[in-house]
Amino acid sequence: MNSSDIPDANFPKSAIFSLVDVSLLDILRGATADLYEDFRSSVMTNNAFVTRDHYVKHLYDFHQTISTLMEKICWPLLEEEGLSHTTERLARCRKIRKDLESLGNAGPEKRLNQDEDKCAELCLATSIGYVYVVEGSVHLGRDMAAAFIAADIGITKEQTTFLRGYGKQTYKMWRDILIWLDRYECSDAMKLKARDEAISAFAQLSKALTPKS
Repeated sequence: MNSSDIPDANFPKSAIFSLVDVSLLDILRGATADLYEDFRSSVMTNNAFVTRDHYVKHLYDFHQTISTLMEKICWPLLEEEGLSHTTERLARCRKIRKDLESLGNAGPEKRLNQDEDKCAELCLATSIGYVYVVEGSVHLGRDMAAAFIAADIGITKEQTTFLRGYGKQTYKMWRDILIWLDRYECSDAMKLKARDEAISAFAQLSKALTPKS
């Protein structure tokens, strides 16, 4: 399924279609497949590496967006919904801050404001979209880390722990996400909201890894 096959999130209430037979996994895959291929082509094929400063700046921005969201909302919600290994997944997210500290730009951690805290029950779709991208980053993460180091842009192996995933458990952790998404049942509105959040998360993370500003 291509992203163009998925109805726009602002569809009229009278629309005569349903996503009931389209899995959440298919929605997310369809929405990000072209983005992923464009990213892979521009970076890995063309060797279009970022500068160290660019990487640090945009990784910091991404961390500010997801750090508290992941810890306080995403993983607790998804654990309640049956996703496995949330403790290990949260630990990997925390490695972004570890990498930033090593790179010299951790900065203060963002805190949830009162409005964000109140909307926690509405954030399941956001959690799904962001988690799909964060966990999916393991696909090229190790290759990206190796490429950064080989390109001699001032980034070391110890500063790419987030990108390098879960070591030998990386494939299993990703497979578990895919199985969970394929089986998860939710409304059309939630599928579309998760899709939009995944696209947003992908744009933010890929900005840190590509030279395009």
